[in-house]
Amino acid sequence: MSWRNLCQIVRISPIPDTLESCREVVKATHVNIVDLIDTKVTGKPVTIFYSEAKLSEYTKATGKFFPRDNAYAGGLLRYLLRRIMNPRQERVSRSGQRTQECYRALCSIL
Repeated sequence: MSWRNLCQIVRISPIPDTLESCREVVKATHVNIVDLIDTKVTGKPVTIFYSEAKLSEYTKATGKFFPRDNAYAGGLLRYLLRRIMNPRQERVSRSGQRTQECYRALCSIL
């Protein structure tokens, strides 16, 4: 899977031009990795969650946990790993911008 492909699957539009920009947008996106992998089989679009806490609620309710060790082997998937058992309510990026604010802006585009 490539960065462009991952951005398409999680409905990031427009797809960023640089690798670093792709990484940042993907890191700010909350999706269930099991659903992401299953999308090829199910044909269903991946649900994008507003926050890590909402993703955590969904994952616990459905039991769709992705083994952490597998994500590191998969390369790109590690950027989608979240703290499901103890989610953060809001994350601040290194630049000091609130990731949730950026994500809200992204959701309004989608």
